[in-house]
Amino acid sequence: MTNYIKTVDNMTIVMIRLSHHKGGAVVKAETIIAKLRGLRAEKNVDLGTVGEAIKVHRTTLSVYESGTRKMPLPVLLDLLDYYQVPAHIFFKNIYDNSLEKR
Repeated sequence: MTNYIKTVDNMTIVMIRLSHHKGGAVVKAETIIAKLRGLRAEKNVDLGTVGEAIKVHRTTLSVYESGTRKMPLPVLLDLLDYYQVPAHIFFKNIYDNSLEKR
């Protein structure tokens, strides 16, 4: 797996190639949401606390966590920063787990 994290005009761009081989793993949005929900549970914080910290309303975060709306990349990166998890580690763990389930 190859990760690229690049900053351009104060925006962090994360590009991830999920597989080097044919028929590679697909990471579903539900997997990312579940992982984020797990990080929140580990920190033992509610959506209101997280929302205040990253300046996103609690109900908006709830809609993202439920999968009703897609989460914008800047919000995902803010959440990872709040949980103190580097993006490349977060996505590598998801990728590795998706391979184990194959």
